Amino acid sequence: VHGLSKTREHKIWTKINDRCFNENCPAYPRYGGAGIVSDFKDDFLAFYNEIGPIPDDGGNYSVDRIDNSLGYVKGNVRWATNAQQARNKGKMKNNKSGFTGVHWEEKVHPDGVNSTTYAVTQYHDLYGKIRKKSFSVKKLGLLEAFAAACAYRDKMIAELNEQGAGYSPAHGK
Repeated sequence: VHGLSKTREHKIWTKINDRCFNENCPAYPRYGGAGIVSDFKDDFLAFYNEIGPIPDDGGNYSVDRIDNSLGYVKGNVRWATNAQQARNKGKMKNNKSGFTGVHWEEKVHPDGVNSTTYAVTQYHDLYGKIRKKSFSVKKLGLLEAFAAACAYRDKMIAELNEQGAGYSPAHGK
């Protein structure tokens, strides 16, 4: 009918429908099973008109939900690069610190006996490269090191967003 059934856009739309509505799909528990649905289930052309063709600038694009708490709904879908996708994630289930992008690391000294605990923050820069900064518990104290790592990451995310990085407001929530 529309001549687009063999396109990459159509294949992606089909995969969205699978993870939202097909209980046999391995991704279903994280999507349809978690309440994520698509307004475009029965209408590929509505999906295509909403999101448009995949950009042809040589980048690697996939569909991104701008607000991850919402489904594939009008006004909430876009083509995004891997770097954009990385900046638009919620808090990971295995997050033990309670703050996205901050974790604890135990670094063993060269003597193999002594070690120091660090609160480590990490984020993706404008080019998708992972950046890290460590805050020593020995020097700052446990809560202070954690607070410093969280504050530093917030500062860097704000600076990156001023430069156009596109970290979403719901990032890590």
